[in-house]
Amino acid sequence: MARLGRVMDPQHVSLTWWAFATLGWEPGAEARAALEAAVARVAPDMIAQDVTNTIFAHANLMRMPEVGVWTALEAAAVRVGPTMIAQARGLLRTTS
Repeated sequence: MARLGRVMDPQHVSLTWWAFATLGWEPGAEARAALEAAVARVAPDMIAQDVTNTIFAHANLMRMPEVGVWTALEAAAVRVGPTMIAQARGLLRTTS
Protein backbone atom coordinates (compact mmCIF):
# COMPACT_ATOMS: atom_id res chain seq x y z
CA MET A 1 0.00 0.00 0.00
CA ALA A 2 2.84 2.43 0.74
CA ARG A 3 4.11 2.09 -2.84
CA LEU A 4 0.62 2.60 -4.31
CA GLY A 5 -0.03 5.63 -2.12
CA ARG A 6 2.92 7.40 -3.72
CA VAL A 7 1.46 7.12 -7.25
CA MET A 8 -2.30 7.40 -6.67
CA ASP A 9 -4.08 10.43 -8.08
CA PRO A 10 -6.60 12.51 -6.06
CA GLN A 11 -9.64 10.57 -7.26
CA HIS A 12 -8.13 7.19 -6.44
CA VAL A 13 -7.03 8.35 -2.99
CA SER A 14 -10.46 9.75 -2.14
CA LEU A 15 -12.31 6.71 -3.50
CA THR A 16 -10.07 4.36 -1.54
CA TRP A 17 -10.89 6.25 1.66
CA TRP A 18 -14.58 6.27 0.67
CA ALA A 19 -14.52 2.50 0.09
CA PHE A 20 -12.98 1.81 3.51
CA ALA A 21 -15.61 4.03 5.14
CA THR A 22 -18.49 2.50 3.19
CA LEU A 23 -17.39 -0.95 4.29
CA GLY A 24 -16.89 0.31 7.85
CA TRP A 25 -13.39 -1.11 7.69
CA GLU A 26 -10.63 0.83 9.42
CA PRO A 27 -7.44 0.57 7.35
CA GLY A 28 -4.50 -1.03 9.15
CA ALA A 29 -1.65 1.12 10.41
CA GLU A 30 0.50 0.76 7.27
CA ALA A 31 -2.40 1.38 4.89
CA ARG A 32 -3.64 4.31 6.94
CA ALA A 33 -0.20 5.93 6.99
CA ALA A 34 0.17 5.48 3.24
CA LEU A 35 -3.31 6.84 2.52
CA GLU A 36 -2.85 9.83 4.81
CA ALA A 37 0.49 10.63 3.17
CA ALA A 38 -1.25 10.36 -0.19
CA VAL A 39 -4.00 12.76 0.92
CA ALA A 40 -1.42 15.33 2.03
CA ARG A 41 0.37 14.95 -1.32
CA VAL A 42 -2.67 15.20 -3.61
CA ALA A 43 -4.94 17.57 -1.64
CA PRO A 44 -3.80 20.62 -3.65
CA ASP A 45 -5.07 18.88 -6.81
CA MET A 46 -8.35 17.55 -5.40
CA ILE A 47 -11.67 18.60 -6.88
CA ALA A 48 -14.73 19.15 -4.69
CA GLN A 49 -15.86 15.51 -4.92
CA ASP A 50 -12.43 14.25 -3.82
CA VAL A 51 -12.39 16.59 -0.82
CA THR A 52 -15.90 15.66 0.29
CA ASN A 53 -15.31 11.92 -0.19
CA THR A 54 -12.17 12.06 1.92
CA ILE A 55 -13.70 14.13 4.71
CA PHE A 56 -16.82 11.93 4.66
CA ALA A 57 -14.67 8.82 5.01
CA HIS A 58 -12.78 10.15 8.02
CA ALA A 59 -16.04 11.23 9.66
CA ASN A 60 -17.71 7.89 8.93
CA LEU A 61 -14.76 6.01 10.41
CA MET A 62 -14.85 8.41 13.39
CA ARG A 63 -11.14 9.10 13.07
CA MET A 64 -9.54 12.51 12.79
CA PRO A 65 -6.77 12.59 10.22
CA GLU A 66 -3.27 13.57 11.30
CA VAL A 67 -2.79 17.33 11.77
CA GLY A 68 -0.87 17.80 8.50
CA VAL A 69 -3.49 15.85 6.58
CA TRP A 70 -6.34 17.82 8.15
CA THR A 71 -4.55 21.08 7.31
CA ALA A 72 -4.20 19.97 3.67
CA LEU A 73 -7.88 18.97 3.52
CA GLU A 74 -8.98 22.27 5.05
CA ALA A 75 -6.95 24.20 2.49
CA ALA A 76 -8.45 22.11 -0.30
CA ALA A 77 -11.98 22.68 1.05
CA VAL A 78 -11.41 26.44 1.12
CA ARG A 79 -10.06 26.30 -2.43
CA VAL A 80 -12.94 24.25 -3.87
CA GLY A 81 -15.65 25.83 -1.72
CA PRO A 82 -16.65 28.46 -4.30
CA THR A 83 -17.15 25.76 -6.95
CA MET A 84 -19.38 23.83 -4.57
CA ILE A 85 -21.52 26.91 -3.97
CA ALA A 86 -21.76 27.56 -7.72
CA GLN A 87 -22.78 23.94 -8.34
CA ALA A 88 -25.44 24.13 -5.63
CA ARG A 89 -26.85 27.35 -7.09
CA GLY A 90 -26.99 25.77 -10.54
CA LEU A 91 -28.76 22.73 -9.12
CA LEU A 92 -31.30 24.91 -7.34
CA ARG A 93 -32.02 26.80 -10.57
CA THR A 94 -32.66 23.59 -12.50
CA THR A 95 -34.96 22.10 -9.84
CA SER A 96 -37.03 25.22 -9.16
